[in-house]
This record gives sequence, C-alpha cells and structure tokens, in this order.
Amino acid sequence: MLSKVFSGATIGLDGVLIEVEVDVAKSGFPTFTIVGLPNKSIDEAKDRVRTSIVNASFEMPDSRLTINLAPADIPKEGSSFDLPIAIGVLASLGHLKTNLLNKSLFLGELSLEGKVRKVPGVISIVIMAKKNHLENIFIPRENILEASLIDNVNIYPVDNLNDLIFHLNEQKFIPVQPNIPLDSFKIAENFEFDFSDIKGQAQAKRAMEISAAGFHNIQKL
Repeated sequence: MLSKVFSGATIGLDGVLIEVEVDVAKSGFPTFTIVGLPNKSIDEAKDRVRTSIVNASFEMPDSRLTINLAPADIPKEGSSFDLPIAIGVLASLGHLKTNLLNKSLFLGELSLEGKVRKVPGVISIVIMAKKNHLENIFIPRENILEASLIDNVNIYPVDNLNDLIFHLNEQKFIPVQPNIPLDSFKIAENFEFDFSDIKGQAQAKRAMEISAAGFHNIQKL
C-alpha cells in the first residue's frame, strides 16, 4: 500500500515542502530503502523508525519498504524526517486514519522508545507550510515556542509517537498550541550599564555586537 506524508526541509533560510512517499510491498525480500538524495543521518532513520514503531506496540512487516523523499533532486539532511517516515509506514500498514494526512505536515526526530526530539529549522518550515495551505503542523514540543509565532495555522506539540497515533486515529487529541505574538517576547529591563554610555571604542563595540548576534563567547584579555 502506498501513502504520502508531507514534511519539510530548509535550504538556507527558506523552507521547502518535501513529500515522503512510503510503499509497503505485499511480497518481496525484506528491505528498508530510503531514496531521494538522503544523507547519512536520514539513512540511519531506518533503525530509529523501525525500533520506535515496535516499541509503540506495532509490528514491522517482513516485506519490502521503500521511502522516497520528493523532489528527489534536492539533497536532504538531518533527523527531522524520522516522524513523517514513521507516520507514512503506519499509514501504509493500515494502522492510521488518513483523513488528516493530506492537510498536515510532520517534523521531528524519534528516539528508540518513540519520544519526539527537537530539530532545527522549524520556523522556516512552518512559514512554508502556511503558504502551501497546510492546516496542521505536528512538531516536537521543544520547538513549540518558535513555531507558535506563526498565526493562522494549527500547531500541535508532540511528545511521543503514541500520542500522535492516538490523535490521528481520533482517540485522544493533542491540544493546539495558542499563537504567541512576537511582542510578548520583548522584555523591558533596566540595566546598570548601556552601550550608549560608552564614548568611542567603535571597534570594540562592533566586535561585541557580532559576538552577541552569533551567540559567541567574549573572552576578557
């Protein structure tokens, strides 16, 4: 059975829609193949996905599994495709209701016990998903604050694979994360010292601004 799940990748600062196509053959030598220019971390997803599905109390089939990450001409990297691959496999096996899949996007790394771990590039992918009219975004809970900055889209924080399975099967729903306006992250504080108090020293101040912007340490000489 063939199923399709939407996910995303980043190229620079832009999000790109990725279709995760999963085919579970009825017969054939048992293999688990991922194609579509995946890097090593994606290839290793085979073991993470297989083990997390088994630990979620489902059986993996003894047949040929083929995963295609489309478009195939874009290099893919990172562990964020673990969750959509697992959802695609479960959908192909008939363990999931598929009515939400064509309007949802999935993103997240899986641990061997099925926990969903933080991944980079979430905010760019959420913006892309909104532009593509995808209504529901399922992401790791650790990424929820940055994703909640984007309004008019349903953001669901996922803790583990079982919770997501229950949600998609309409057995136990994950609450939608409320939108958080950007202004609420601005905290006004009164500091003892300010850059405006420093006269001259333009080169030193510039170096500190660059360090702060890049989250680098500033070592006292």
